[in-house]
Amino acid sequence: MESRKERTPRLNPGAKRFSRISVLSVWFSVLLILGGGICEAGWLPQMDSPKIPTWLAVYANTDQPGPHPSADLIGLIQFGYFDQVNAPGQFRFFRFRPGIKGTFTDKLSYWALFEFANNPVTAQTTGGGRLLDLSMTYSFDLVRIQVGQTVLPFAADETSNSVVPWVDYSDVVKSVYLRNRVTDQYTNGARELGVMAWQEFALNKDTKWLYFFGAFNGTGLSQNDTNNAKDFLGHTKFKYGPFNLGASYWTGTSKVSGQDLKKDKYDVHLYYGSFLPAHVKDRVWALIEYMSTKEEQPGGGDLRADGWQAALGFRPTKETMLTYRYSEYNQKPVTGAKNEIKAHSLIAQYFVPKVPNLRLMAQYDIRENKLNPKDENAIWFQISVPFSFRVFSGLPK
Repeated sequence: MESRKERTPRLNPGAKRFSRISVLSVWFSVLLILGGGICEAGWLPQMDSPKIPTWLAVYANTDQPGPHPSADLIGLIQFGYFDQVNAPGQFRFFRFRPGIKGTFTDKLSYWALFEFANNPVTAQTTGGGRLLDLSMTYSFDLVRIQVGQTVLPFAADETSNSVVPWVDYSDVVKSVYLRNRVTDQYTNGARELGVMAWQEFALNKDTKWLYFFGAFNGTGLSQNDTNNAKDFLGHTKFKYGPFNLGASYWTGTSKVSGQDLKKDKYDVHLYYGSFLPAHVKDRVWALIEYMSTKEEQPGGGDLRADGWQAALGFRPTKETMLTYRYSEYNQKPVTGAKNEIKAHSLIAQYFVPKVPNLRLMAQYDIRENKLNPKDENAIWFQISVPFSFRVFSGLPK
């Protein structure tokens, strides 16, 4: 007799895709309901809610008031404790990133940042220092031209590590956005070397629009190109009141073992409200994001992966924030078993009063990894200490 388990129908790939789309639709509906009139409650984000700043705005610091040229010593120290099931707990410097930013004129700015902590970014130097960012930006009215090595504004998590609302990124972000599968594995740090054009415009009182287009080597952090082809990334972002909607497309070709291998990546995300420490008027914020990648492999065929994350944050008090994040990552390799990772993350933050962006953070991940059962729950504790000091402003006469 056929068992009950055997009679249970299994979802085919199309049904699973439909299921994920249904879940995403529910999350989008929740965000729209939150913004559809109940903002008048006072503790929900209002139409004048501050936008989630793109990392691009950090590079073009010519908008800051004050004389030029100027220079600021900047940096980020993130120290903490990490403990995972079936692995030893350990104290770690998650990030130690000193740098300098400033202006040459009221139109030309520069930015440089280094990493010295022993983490995936410095894996190629066995924990030694590595250049993260080095760029210059010239600001015209209609376009800002930026050259050098920079963060790519592909996903929602392209904001600075000093303000993101979690200690560790979700699996889909690490695997689709932060990973260069061909040359640099997880160590590309979402950085590429190239040239880009971008600008943000105020369309009306409540609406802002940002566009971005860039051409890059496509080989990851501080890597030489392997062929004449370049990677291209297009990104756009709209802000309407408390809503921030972004979409990206990334395409390119890399040479491996004499073969030109193509990749295509997609991302769409929607923020409601702001999680930034300074934006305490937004007592509630939410995020929904979907991304996917299709990458040719040296042996033939395509590796396909996609996933999504959704988060909801709440500020019980001015100094505290509680966040819940759910994420899924699905990978279908050319050969071997496909993988699925599901994770629930609980994050608590305490913003130290009168010290901008200084935070105490804790994150607990409840994980389900189909191919690696040992990769399960993990807990993180972190103190995040960003700093910025003015070195000089204007040359002495």
